[in-house]
Amino acid sequence: MSVDSLSIFNPWWNDKPDPHISIHRESRFKVTPSWIMEVILEPRFLNVVSGPKCVGKTTGIKLLISNLLEKVDATDILYVNCEAFWMLCR
Repeated sequence: MSVDSLSIFNPWWNDKPDPHISIHRESRFKVTPSWIMEVILEPRFLNVVSGPKCVGKTTGIKLLISNLLEKVDATDILYVNCEAFWMLCR
């Protein structure tokens, strides 16, 4: 897997908008998952988000990333969609 392949998951590396955040911002009803308040955003912490499909995992993660982009360099943030990553590596 190359860095170029990972940029598919990380559009902010190239100053492009993230589709999930764009949809959330344009949505009439904005739902923010409550678990994002429990995530520890400190160096050396690993947070794992799991759960059934369509419950807001990706949206919550992307909202956290959107907030982090205001504080850190975009290239310091790596997001990998494990399901899509697995399909790309086959």
